[in-house]
Formats: sequence, structure tokens, C-alpha cells
Amino acid sequence: MLSIGRDGRISPDGQQLERLLRHVAFAIEEAARQAAYRKGGRSFWRAVGDSVMTREGTGGDLAVGAWHHAAGFKHRGGVIAAPGRGPGALGRRALAIPVGKAREHRWSTVDARQHGFRLFRAGDLLLGQRGKRGKATPLFALRRRVVQRPDPWFPEGAELERVVRDAIDTFTAIT
Repeated sequence: MLSIGRDGRISPDGQQLERLLRHVAFAIEEAARQAAYRKGGRSFWRAVGDSVMTREGTGGDLAVGAWHHAAGFKHRGGVIAAPGRGPGALGRRALAIPVGKAREHRWSTVDARQHGFRLFRAGDLLLGQRGKRGKATPLFALRRRVVQRPDPWFPEGAELERVVRDAIDTFTAIT
């Protein structure tokens, strides 16, 4: 049984409390997933949104988060340093930052090779050349570390409070 006091506090029994917590966790999970999907872009934000899930810890606590390797960096920002993680990193000593044609087409080094470019290093650049006599053009800048600007997407603060309050309200209306 779920009862709400005059002060607005909810007093559920054990099973009802567990169902309420799961309902709230699902609402937070869905809000985070939709926020990532709304960011647009190519497959990156879809992958971040798809990685949002609720995990159960010890003692019945629930953790909602994104398990994508770069989701935290995109949300909070920070320094990304080589050797990197994720697709295309391959444990190298430098990060390959797309420039020129690679940036326009959002290519990774693998994509550039698939489009017929032979890559070779020239100082702090990876140049791409098509064929043996093609003109070499800069495709990637090599950096040991870069700073990722924060791009908040996971609900927090007032938005998180709104999601939780709405979830509680819908739960109380259902039960």
C-alpha cells in the first residue's frame, strides 16, 4: 500500500517501494536515452543512448548510467590522452584528430584507408595519398592529448528532479 502524507511524503511498504524505485530508475533511464538520441550526429549518440541502462547493485540499490566508453567524457569533459580506447585507437601513442577531407566526411583512419588512401606520417600529421602518384593531403593531426569540452546530456539538477517527480506522480496515479 502506498500512502502520501499531508507533507507530500510517500510512505510505501517494502514491495511497493521496490516497484517505485524501479519505476523511477526506468524514467531516469528513458530520459537519459532520449537526451542522447536528441543530440543527433551520426552513430555516436545512438551508441551512447543505447548504452544507457539500469543495473542492480548489492542490497537492492539501482544505478542508472551509460556504459559507453566515451559517455562520461562527453558529459563532463576532460583530457583524452593516448593510448586511447575504443574503435580506431588500436593502443597507439597518439590520437588521430581528423582535419580537412577526413573531418568533412567524419572519417576514422580505418575509413580513410577504405576510401583508398595510403596513410603515412609526416611530423605531427598523417598524410593520405591515393595511388602512387597522387598528391599527399593532410587527413589527421597527431596529438598526445586533447581536451574534450563538456557536452552535458545526462539529466541532472532541476531536470533530474522533474523526471523523478513525474515518475513518482505517474506511479501514484497507477497504484
